[in-house]
Amino acid sequence: MDNEIYEVSRDEYAGFLGQINQKSLDTEVQTLDDCTVIKVFSKTSGEHLCTRIIPEESEEHYYVFNMPPDEDRVPPPRIAKITLEDRTEVEKFLQILSTLSKESKK
Repeated sequence: MDNEIYEVSRDEYAGFLGQINQKSLDTEVQTLDDCTVIKVFSKTSGEHLCTRIIPEESEEHYYVFNMPPDEDRVPPPRIAKITLEDRTEVEKFLQILSTLSKESKK
């Protein structure tokens, strides 16, 4: 089977796992000659939900095959993603973090 149609980004994979109750998951880890394969299954339905392939010498691949049963799902956590485009934005962001950190220590 061609798994390419099931491939997702790292962020999409993490978001997918974030919406599943961790107590409802079974994980199977296979160590092969050139990579490690982590398969995630639903304890409720037994379905293969997703897979992460970690090659030794190249980038990781993430696949989502099936949605979890409704009883296995939880509201996904809120995640903020910030993209800083240049050095000025990075410096301003670090200044803001520093200010917030100082205020929280008071």
